[in-house]
Amino acid sequence: MKTVGDVIHTEIETVVNGYPWYGSSVREILSQVDVRVVSERVGNAHSIKEILLHMTAWTEEVTARLRGNVASDPERGDWPDPSGYSWPDLTGLFQEAHSELKQAIAELREDQWDTFVSYEEDENPLITFRQTLTGLGQHHTYHLGQIAILNKQLSKTERL
Repeated sequence: MKTVGDVIHTEIETVVNGYPWYGSSVREILSQVDVRVVSERVGNAHSIKEILLHMTAWTEEVTARLRGNVASDPERGDWPDPSGYSWPDLTGLFQEAHSELKQAIAELREDQWDTFVSYEEDENPLITFRQTLTGLGQHHTYHLGQIAILNKQLSKTERL
């Protein structure tokens, strides 16, 4: 019988590197991104680079929470500036963050999945580790759709 940890690991791994029901994984979409357009914006929307670094920052923050840190904004910031990073740097950072997350998932005991994330005393929304990981998968999927649409739109414009 699969443990909660096994199920959560599989769900996150499917979103990032597998064959999700909704379509393409993070790995697949990122491999299709036109590097010429990763810093471009459509109106006030974030760039592909900004979105990927945001996803990385939140993956790191979730990992920190699983390891017992008090919940906060990511150490890098919610929307960190990606201007100092190349596209290969950013995809590598995301994969490193994902590897650390998988390690943190593997380190949790089965009885810890319904443990509440630690928050400052004045805020305590009662979110469990399980809910946090489910939310991260949803967060990745949401932003992955943005990356796919931006890539499609900007790549089309680039070819004109």
